[in-house]
Amino acid sequence: MGTYDILAIHGDTYTGVQFTIYSNSSPLNLSGAAIRMYIRKASKQGTIIKKLAIGTGITITNGAGGQFQIDSFLIDFPAWMYYYDIEFTISGIISTYIQGKFEVLQDVTTDN
Repeated sequence: MGTYDILAIHGDTYTGVQFTIYSNSSPLNLSGAAIRMYIRKASKQGTIIKKLAIGTGITITNGAGGQFQIDSFLIDFPAWMYYYDIEFTISGIISTYIQGKFEVLQDVTTDN
């Protein structure tokens, strides 16, 4: 499992990120995979702040090549330290390949 920490600013649009998943040095075929990501506040068991899945924030960009992306979205949740992981279900096998911190900084240029 890899770690990828994300830094974003409250009120900004997170521009997304693309990943390639490998298994035994070859791209893992993601065709037909279910992929989901939860972002939780303050701890890995904290309140779920955002849920992403294929069609709702995650896109497989090259299934045979093991590539998918987290799509862009508005960071509309408060400045705080969050945690996330990305879970894959392929042929009934559930695996978590990516996890990390999702830190949201307070914006300065805001009307709130």
